[in-house]
Amino acid sequence: MACPNQLDLDRKPVFYPDSFGTEHSRYVLEEGDIVMSLTGTTGKEDDGFAVRIPDCGHTWLLTQRIMRFDAIRRDLIDDGYLLHDLRARCFLDILYPTANGTRQANLSSVTMKLLPVPLRSPTAQKPIATKLGDLREETQRLARLYERTHAALEALQRSLRHQAFAGQP
Repeated sequence: MACPNQLDLDRKPVFYPDSFGTEHSRYVLEEGDIVMSLTGTTGKEDDGFAVRIPDCGHTWLLTQRIMRFDAIRRDLIDDGYLLHDLRARCFLDILYPTANGTRQANLSSVTMKLLPVPLRSPTAQKPIATKLGDLREETQRLARLYERTHAALEALQRSLRHQAFAGQP
């Protein structure tokens, strides 16, 4: 199950030959880069997803409707803190109304640069980002546990119904 703000490599991504990375070096994404999708469906909030690029053994290229946050002043903002801010509902409530398009919602990287990102002191950001990351991992673990439990309960219910209709005790 794909979740917002999660890069799902099980959805059959297309990988170009690694030579493209040499030919288009300006667009090569590095492990740890933060990117955001800029296109979705109007009214569905299926754009504006922010992810950190993992290492998967392939060359990743930036495409037209993806924005890379590469002009980050590391002395002012921790990239982990920025990632959590980009995923925060309070930021998304500012971001989504900026999208334009009738059927396809298009966010603008130019507009994105003008949106406010609330900052804490640089020394406070790292612990906040670490705690939020831990909470995210625990939430995802609990969601997976819930999904497995729910599936097991549905299977048990089907089995009990089958036994009841078959006249089995």
